[in-house]
Amino acid sequence: MEREPSNRFLEADTPPPQPPTHEIEDEHDVEELFTDKHFCRRLALDEAEDAEVSEKVSWTRVGEVYPTDTEEGLLPANLSHDDIAQGSHPDCFFISSVIALAKSDPELIRRVFVSKEFKRSGKYVFQFYRWDKWVKVVIDDTIACTANKSGGKGSPAFKPMHARSPTSRVWPLLLEKAYAKFYGSFACLEGGNLT
Repeated sequence: MEREPSNRFLEADTPPPQPPTHEIEDEHDVEELFTDKHFCRRLALDEAEDAEVSEKVSWTRVGEVYPTDTEEGLLPANLSHDDIAQGSHPDCFFISSVIALAKSDPELIRRVFVSKEFKRSGKYVFQFYRWDKWVKVVIDDTIACTANKSGGKGSPAFKPMHARSPTSRVWPLLLEKAYAKFYGSFACLEGGNLT
């Protein structure tokens, strides 16, 4: 039996949910690369994806997509709306929401990142709020990419299919992947449907 979402946060005196203080913790970093077996590459792109597109996809570690970002840390001091842009995937509602939060309440974005630092293992922990509780989401740092044929000298060799970052930040790519896993696949984020 599915639970109906609570409307208690629509009341003026009810404070917004606070992150748990002890339930969801970051995981220790290890040298061995982590691969998320629960959000496999086929599921992440959804079986409905065009087979021709799927064959051209390379799952690439974020450090290879934007190698220069590792110097400042996973979450820079100033999260900027300029850090995120839409890729070829039709999830503009998600991208727009993150841009709005980066402008108005960047601390809310920081709150969903349980992992605050780069991980050698590529294992990142997030938390999202659903039905009166925080839900833990663990992902690896592989991102669906295609070859960047249009990039000039100094451009990344890979072009993210989904969220991308004009400022070469990896946090938007990881956030979008975690949110896609939270809802089941990247296809579930299309058009704001979340089904």
